[in-house]
Amino acid sequence: MSEKCAANLAEHQPLASPALPNLVRTWSLAPRQPDSVFRRAVQLLQRLRVSHCSWMIVCFLLGYKGYGRMTQWCSQLLRAWGRLMTGCWLGVLDRKTLQRIDQFYYEERSMYADPDYNRSGLMDWEQQAVQTHFQKCKRLLLIGAGGGREVLALHRLGYEVDAYECHPKLLAAAQRLCQEEGTVATVRFAPRDQAIASNVTYDGAVIGWGAYTLIQGRARRTALLSAVRQQLADDAPLLVSFFMRSENDRSYRFITRTANTIRQMLRRPDCIELGDDLVYNFVHCFLSAEVESELREGGLQPVEIISQGASGYAVGRVMAEHGVARQLQANMANRHTSFVDNTTELTGAKSVVT
Repeated sequence: MSEKCAANLAEHQPLASPALPNLVRTWSLAPRQPDSVFRRAVQLLQRLRVSHCSWMIVCFLLGYKGYGRMTQWCSQLLRAWGRLMTGCWLGVLDRKTLQRIDQFYYEERSMYADPDYNRSGLMDWEQQAVQTHFQKCKRLLLIGAGGGREVLALHRLGYEVDAYECHPKLLAAAQRLCQEEGTVATVRFAPRDQAIASNVTYDGAVIGWGAYTLIQGRARRTALLSAVRQQLADDAPLLVSFFMRSENDRSYRFITRTANTIRQMLRRPDCIELGDDLVYNFVHCFLSAEVESELREGGLQPVEIISQGASGYAVGRVMAEHGVARQLQANMANRHTSFVDNTTELTGAKSVVT
């Protein structure tokens, strides 16, 4: 064999296997732009003159990286589509329709009416909050009793509980559970997002798991807090739980803008608030600052706000100027002032007649 032929064979000989890691390392440094990926790969193959086995390895790397980027693009596209659909539905659906969806959701979710679930007791965070802030309480008000899980658990801890629930199926499940367990706790019907006024002064209150986050509109939520606060003694604690969102999550701004644009076109009176979302039903996701602000607006002093990732809970105490005792004193003072004014008017009238 001539020297020229030997040189040609050596020049066209396939790349040895130890050079493959260099190919992988070179590929990992390739640009991330999609339009330059395949051009860079072709340049590498032409320069290295790889064998068929190396071609298969390079094709595998191309497919692996292409699959990863494709799944990333698809997931981003699906998230954007989901945000768009959420904004559109929140813009189209009115409050009554959202409430009917919520009622249907809890009718289909049999877990909340399951006796085994409702006998499972308090969650860990609920147990911790009750032990920390409700030690001096005896009689509690419970809004959003659900299927009776909190009612039974609090009764087992020695509390007297007056509970209210708006969902007919869950109300029946809670009443049946209390009857089977022989508890003296009462579970009554209350309209949605409202607290029934009574002459009882409670030592503390609990808004059941997730009930607060299902209320649409800040004004309705703070009105509920105010109605509950009016039935609490001074310095009485209130426990509320909710869903949370990240302050850096800009998807809620897109949802809010989309929904309110549609609501303006349809001339809907209520606006969608930042944090409103559709999971299966309507929910409002909070920031810690929003929870603190709503507690203060409802006449409660925030004591503890705990974030647990996608959910959280807060404990507030009745401010002294908003407690039942202070309100009774104010009412008595108003009655005394009215009585004095009436007496003065009668005396003046008598002197005129005389």
